Amino acid sequence: MKYCAKALQEFPALLVRAGTTPFIHRSMLHAQGYPTILYDTFSACASYLTMSESTERVVFSILDIRTNQILQAPQSSSLLENLARIQALTLLQSIRLFNGNIRQRALAEAQDELFEQLILVLQAHLAGLNRDFESSWSGWIIAESVRRTLVTAYMLRGVYSLLKNGYCTLSPLVSQMSFTAQSSLWDARTESDWNRRRRNGKTYFVSCMDFSDIILSGTQDDLDDLGMMMLVTYRGYDSVMAWSQGQQEGVWAWA
Repeated sequence: MKYCAKALQEFPALLVRAGTTPFIHRSMLHAQGYPTILYDTFSACASYLTMSESTERVVFSILDIRTNQILQAPQSSSLLENLARIQALTLLQSIRLFNGNIRQRALAEAQDELFEQLILVLQAHLAGLNRDFESSWSGWIIAESVRRTLVTAYMLRGVYSLLKNGYCTLSPLVSQMSFTAQSSLWDARTESDWNRRRRNGKTYFVSCMDFSDIILSGTQDDLDDLGMMMLVTYRGYDSVMAWSQGQQEGVWAWA
């Protein structure tokens, strides 16, 4: 779990540095009409990363304000609005739960139930994300972002619960989640590039956290950070490292 906790903690910095995370597509910060929540969260993450002892109180106040604004916003039926809310909350909660500040951690814990309720609102949109919706690059980006955001949000809550309490009750929920583990599709810069990669390579769609396909025919290079984090979660760090090392040596290995 330490591997996963470290990965989750790095996502706010990754957003500020690269404009993307394993659950926020690089196109979203530039997409016309995408909810401004994500821009506000980007600013909050940037403030946190440059925080000094003299600005700590101000930065933590910003985090509190941004989180409360999202949690207290009127309920929305918009897929993009609900997606942006969970993306933003996942970043803000990861900072507040893992930054070492006792007050921030306590506030984040107290707001976990509201966070969970909003996650369920986003999850309800999954039923409408059918094959027709995902036939275009823009549709696939939204659908894949929903899947990846749900996985990451549940993992954040689950990993924190495990580290704090020694147990996690969210494992069955995470195990029902699915996402595309193929990094080349997520990293495609244009629709033509995405179409070419989809035609010429395997998709490696991980259904209900079943990594069998990528273990048998894929490599570590096929996985992005989320794929690696989830593979480690379900197969164990040592086994994944042995598998990766075996591939580098030209020998398939799985402990």
